[in-house]
Amino acid sequence: VVNNLELRQGMIVTTELNASVVLIFGNGATINLGTDSSLDIDEFTMEPSAAPLNPDTITDEPTVSKTKINLTKGELVGKVAKLNKAGGSEFTVGTPVGAAGIRGTTFRIVFRPDPTTGQATFSLTTVEGNVEVTLASGTLAAPIAVGASQEVTNALIARRAELAELNRRKDFLQANGKAVPRTLSADIKKAEKAVNTARNEQNKKIGRAHV
Repeated sequence: VVNNLELRQGMIVTTELNASVVLIFGNGATINLGTDSSLDIDEFTMEPSAAPLNPDTITDEPTVSKTKINLTKGELVGKVAKLNKAGGSEFTVGTPVGAAGIRGTTFRIVFRPDPTTGQATFSLTTVEGNVEVTLASGTLAAPIAVGASQEVTNALIARRAELAELNRRKDFLQANGKAVPRTLSADIKKAEKAVNTARNEQNKKIGRAHV
């Protein structure tokens, strides 16, 4: 990648060790791709905009756009203006762990696979705005909301997704005038405990990282 190179959907952007690159999209969104990272630009479409865009000052998307990018390894920091959701705008960042639906926020995503163990480290941090995360595997498809100044890891996302699915079942039963089984109530309590445990473990790791 060289300065002012125009990228198109279908391209893959990679960085080597100690290198980084900033991508500026036509809707004003920016992606800072960190060291040793790989990003697929799966889709980017946008209705024409007559006014010039300044990514440093833009707050609202000027038209309607659809963006799908996929971080296969590494880390990125993104800044997305408030999307025109009423017009159908979307901004999705995928990883092998799951997809993050961006609503208009500043966020950081890290996905680092370990080839020796087959496991991976995933985290998503928001500075402002909101992000919804949906897991890529399993039957739990309930999106997890990540609010401003929050961080979630793969373990916490999985536990919160399980809890959200159980609560969805409970709400469905109650909305149809049916009793909630004791087993479901017990499962919800277990899931709540698992969420708290995962959150505490995450906070411990964050604390050690900040020492």
